Amino acid sequence: MTVCVAALSDDGKKAVLVADKLATDRGILPYQIEMAAPKIIKINDNISVMYCGGIADASIIIESCKKNIGENKWVTEITKLVCDKHLERLLELLTREQLTTRGIKDINEFYKEYTLKLDAETKNKIDLALTNNVLNSHNQFIVCGKESNGEYKIYWLGENPRIVPILMINGYSTIGSGSGYAGFSIIQSQYNKSLALEKVKEILIKAKKEAENDRDVGKSEDVIIME
Repeated sequence: MTVCVAALSDDGKKAVLVADKLATDRGILPYQIEMAAPKIIKINDNISVMYCGGIADASIIIESCKKNIGENKWVTEITKLVCDKHLERLLELLTREQLTTRGIKDINEFYKEYTLKLDAETKNKIDLALTNNVLNSHNQFIVCGKESNGEYKIYWLGENPRIVPILMINGYSTIGSGSGYAGFSIIQSQYNKSLALEKVKEILIKAKKEAENDRDVGKSEDVIIME
């Protein structure tokens, strides 16, 4: 897993993002590589996205956002786009795994034509699979960036893309296996979003160091300043 932390400073006029760079594979031959996985991705001049969970699915989701950004350029718009593309990826995998292998084109075709043709056991099995709300990669995202008025905002997006993203009115957010350590450190620091940029940067770097108590958080980090 990982740790990603983002926080506002200067009453929302600036923001700081910090993330580790450890890549972890829990396959047949598990391994970890330090400095292998940038987890802060620039979407445009106003917006950056952070992620935890599987690198492959997160990369597909974020690249799809970049390709389909259109006229969207502010943080609320991009947050919705990330959520939409997350759901699109989930439905793509569910369709491939549960429908196309049975000769069914897509979800619409399943509900329109095949529900009456399939035996009850198979239909119920597919129904249950299609209600799955989480990718196997368990991706979460933080979207941080400007609104049209120049104010920075931070949104948290959980593993279930069907749930509306949460605007972090407290000014900060954490994700990843080390988020508990990081969040507690931020609380102890008496953080608030009116603090100056350098103080918030100091708080977040300390929070990331605390998160290293989790074995899946790397020792190196990326630090991004948005202003």
